[in-house]
Amino acid sequence: PNSLQSRMATADFATAGFDAGSTTPVDRSDNDNKFFWGVSGGTFRSQSVDGKTFSLPLSYTARFDADPRYQLSFALPITYMDHSGAKTGSLNLAAGFQFPLTSAEAENQWYLTPRLSVGATGSEDMGSAAILGSASLTSRYVHRVNELWSVTLANMVAYSKSVEFEYEDVGSDYGLKNTIFKNGLQLERRLDFALFGGRQTSVQASYAFTNFTGTELFMNQYHEVALSVGAVAGGAGSSILRVGLNGQFGDEFRQVTLGFGYSF
Repeated sequence: PNSLQSRMATADFATAGFDAGSTTPVDRSDNDNKFFWGVSGGTFRSQSVDGKTFSLPLSYTARFDADPRYQLSFALPITYMDHSGAKTGSLNLAAGFQFPLTSAEAENQWYLTPRLSVGATGSEDMGSAAILGSASLTSRYVHRVNELWSVTLANMVAYSKSVEFEYEDVGSDYGLKNTIFKNGLQLERRLDFALFGGRQTSVQASYAFTNFTGTELFMNQYHEVALSVGAVAGGAGSSILRVGLNGQFGDEFRQVTLGFGYSF
């Protein structure tokens, strides 16, 4: 889950709102363009080796005046990792476009978001570097159960490929070609108090499963659970704040991350 490929897939899937420290999707009632910045940090254990991660996701989303559900977004997540003393840095640039499949008046809303990304990672300690490109399509269906409860179903398919390059004494051709499937379910409960001058507050709990096919990896499947609290997207006010705890686990891997996300 800490590889560049996995992080690019996680960032794409976060457009469905499954990570408080990566992005905060805004619903049909919010007409404003949004800057987003977040910060997250955590610890992990992989094959009896401990490590730390730190991420700084940045993004900008522009909405169409005729229908704010149409959204063009640009993202630049930056990540630092310390794996048993070996330090690694990575970043990726992504662009996506969200469009609705339901009418603005519909009680339940369904969105699709195609997205293109290119990322780079490198470690002087390990003498390695890599460049990856990916394309993804994420579906987000939001079912409003009643005034307090809503359920979000998200599904993503992505294709990721490593890019051959050579710079000075460093070259890379990992030959990675993977198709990635990620599916998740999120439950949201609105609370009885407000933040940011009128924004209602909610608690979100979610589960997601990621599966890689194609090139064999260290870990081809892993699970995620998350819990977050913060302002509800849409409604009065212009800012959205969420804080969340995320856990990832798979074969010989455990990770816990605390994330903070703020849109304005």
